Amino acid sequence: MRTRQLPLLSFTLALALLVSVTVANAAPSAAPSALPTDPVPNPASVLWFPQTQHTLRSAFREYWTSQGGLVRFGYPLTEEFQEQSTDGNTYTVQYFERAKFEFHAQNHAPYTVLLGLLGNVVTVGRGIEVGFQPTTAINGQHYFPQSQHNVPEIFYHYWATRGGLSVYGYPISEPIIERNASDGRFYQVQYFERNRFEYHPELPTTYQVSLGLLGTQILKARGWIR
Repeated sequence: MRTRQLPLLSFTLALALLVSVTVANAAPSAAPSALPTDPVPNPASVLWFPQTQHTLRSAFREYWTSQGGLVRFGYPLTEEFQEQSTDGNTYTVQYFERAKFEFHAQNHAPYTVLLGLLGNVVTVGRGIEVGFQPTTAINGQHYFPQSQHNVPEIFYHYWATRGGLSVYGYPISEPIIERNASDGRFYQVQYFERNRFEYHPELPTTYQVSLGLLGTQILKARGWIR
């Protein structure tokens, strides 16, 4: 019995249709930004910062505005994006000069937005240093048995009156002298789970305790910003 063959013209048309469908399916719809730090245009529906060319929206905008804004967190350095946190889970996050916001949809308000543990992140490997080892209570300072560290009054007053445990976490070091990467000068600092307190005696009283630029530090270490 002879096998019936597809006419050449029909075969050619079928092949052309198959190729065009394959190419159409393979073509990306739009190239995504290379990094979350890439600048974005000014959309009218959200808060946009010309200083960094990044936006602030929804739950993160509400938290930033109500919990201290620019003074406490700094400008946004990224857009929202997905990232694995220190607990192993992936969340929508956004980096700021002094903090990282994480959206925890599984939590009830007001704990849907939490701050990332940037203090823990930047001090990985420093546990062997004297200033990071657990210690006993010191007279005249505030001792935290949860982490076995003391906090001097000037840092404790800032901690207690500007958010406390939910914003900064527990102390993870004693007060230490450390060189500031931004200006090359040495300051007294203390690390907490979510940030670093810095004592700047050269500034007016209101600003003598400042928060470290840990968000900036981490993104620079990744090569995302200069």
